[in-house]
Amino acid sequence: MRTNLIFLLLIILTWFSCGNILSDPEDGTDYRSEMRSFVQEISSYAKDQDPSFAVIPQNGHQLVRNGNNVSASYLNAVDGLAQESLFFGYPEDNLPTTATITNTLISLLNIGKQNGKTILVTDYVSTSFKVNTSYS
Repeated sequence: MRTNLIFLLLIILTWFSCGNILSDPEDGTDYRSEMRSFVQEISSYAKDQDPSFAVIPQNGHQLVRNGNNVSASYLNAVDGLAQESLFFGYPEDNLPTTATITNTLISLLNIGKQNGKTILVTDYVSTSFKVNTSYS
């Protein structure tokens, strides 16, 4: 139960950290940096409890970069990256995600892949053709 709660909390907080919802340029807080630190702390705690515990943030791909640099400490703390709507489903289920968004996401996910991280993708489609296209 505790593991599920930690995982759910990680997903929710990672999702919020990558958008503008938690960004207030007037207070000067670097929310992505704060989220990176938080994920690293969760990972350290969870892996101390159970070394086989997997930390896989969903939609947290923007955290792999710290400005123009790859955040090695963040990548060392996670076991994979999960992304929704990479090819289909953004902004609506069963519709293709725009090439601009897909290419941006792929470039960030490739950083994880090049660092040996598992990449998980969930696309929202309902036809066999689109399922096969997504899988390809």
